[in-house]
Amino acid sequence: MNGIEKITDKITADAAAESEALISQAQKEADDIVASAEKRAETVRRNYAERISARRAELSARSEASAETELRNAALKARSELVDEVFAEALAKLRRLPDGQYYELLEKLYLRACKARLAEVTSEFADEDEAGVEKYTLAMNSRDAKAFGEHLISTFPAIDGKPVVLSEDPCDLDGGFILSWGNVAVNCTLSELVSSAKPELELDVCRILYPIKDQQ
Repeated sequence: MNGIEKITDKITADAAAESEALISQAQKEADDIVASAEKRAETVRRNYAERISARRAELSARSEASAETELRNAALKARSELVDEVFAEALAKLRRLPDGQYYELLEKLYLRACKARLAEVTSEFADEDEAGVEKYTLAMNSRDAKAFGEHLISTFPAIDGKPVVLSEDPCDLDGGFILSWGNVAVNCTLSELVSSAKPELELDVCRILYPIKDQQ
């Protein structure tokens, strides 16, 4: 298993909240994602090298410090764009999950959100203003609400003894859901899951896409 595949799988596994079904599906799709990422990485490296050569000649009359700064900024921009594409691939992988595995992911995210909420309720620092919460609202996009929403809340109908209802108005979400009560909302959308994994994994992605030898 090469480096890019490890990073892609880790992004997906973290975003899936340790879902074994998701990891299994990710492995099946890993070859296509790795091939695509490596192809883009090679293209970026080649184009970067060509731009460096052309730009050095163009900037020959300028000071070396100024030229190197401009070249470095161009390289950083190209690398940042490729890293963003890797995380976009991870998000796309989540969106392509078969219905059965996608529901398992929703269920795990829902249970994690419920656990976090119950821990908050029992905390000695719980907000007294939330004592009057009468219900919890689950907001999903129209496709997910129709396919999974009712089943999810019928399986887990209450949190802290309060009912959970499906939002009457579908949201424009890429997948996943938003659980809300009062003025509080927990974002469990797919994009948020991948986004939250990015700070921890971005450096590893850069190291794999751009080994030390490519940065010299």
